[in-house]
Amino acid sequence: MKSLLFVLFAILAMTWVAQARINKCETCQVVVHSIEQSLQQNNTLEDIVNHSDTTCNFLPKKYFASCQSLVKKHTPQIISRLAAKDHSLKICSRLHQCRRNHLREVLESDF
Repeated sequence: MKSLLFVLFAILAMTWVAQARINKCETCQVVVHSIEQSLQQNNTLEDIVNHSDTTCNFLPKKYFASCQSLVKKHTPQIISRLAAKDHSLKICSRLHQCRRNHLREVLESDF
């Protein structure tokens, strides 16, 4: 029983730390990935927005409003950029949610 409680505590602690470290760039990437998943299921625009809105509920409260704003304002742009095969970080940089130098660092580390 003690080990079960310890494991549960460890999982909760990791979740809390992970949520504490999220920022607006990562929030945007979560939205982009959510939209990408919905597109793969051939969902309608309304379904995509609803799915992405639901995804916002899992983010820390601090980022909930900005997440919903991204979904409502930028879903068509995000869909367009995903159709052009843009990386989520590039999309979020274009939406001014990620710093360009962050994008450069990630792209350089991929090669």
